[in-house]
Amino acid sequence: MECTEFKYSLKVWVTSMVVAPVIVMICDYAENSVLPPSPYHGNFDLLPAYPTIVLFSGICSLPTYIFFFLFIKITINYANSIVRIKSIISVLGIALVAGTFELFFFLMGGGTPNVFIYSMIASCLCIAWFSWFYRLGTNEKLNY
Repeated sequence: MECTEFKYSLKVWVTSMVVAPVIVMICDYAENSVLPPSPYHGNFDLLPAYPTIVLFSGICSLPTYIFFFLFIKITINYANSIVRIKSIISVLGIALVAGTFELFFFLMGGGTPNVFIYSMIASCLCIAWFSWFYRLGTNEKLNY
């Protein structure tokens, strides 16, 4: 199987960093339009903060990306079908993202605002989706 693990992992990671905040903004808007204003938001609007959110998530998820890339390289060497490879990549990606957020929640100590929980869920969904969405190699259709 001819693989470009670095390009694949980079596409999954960058796309997840760019798309997950959009999902968070949609969830945050839906929550704030239905519920009373949150003490964490007040008049704070997430749309102007989008570039900062993407930059912050990129910096915070850099160690996660390194492990994600290494897990992809290991998985490709030991799994024999593309379905198994992508399943393992998706599960490991979700575990890495959830673990990173849980560490962040632990360091925050206590009351975690909903926007951070939405961010974790959105990031996990994006990692899982884009792991399946992007092609891993040129012979991908032959290895199902």
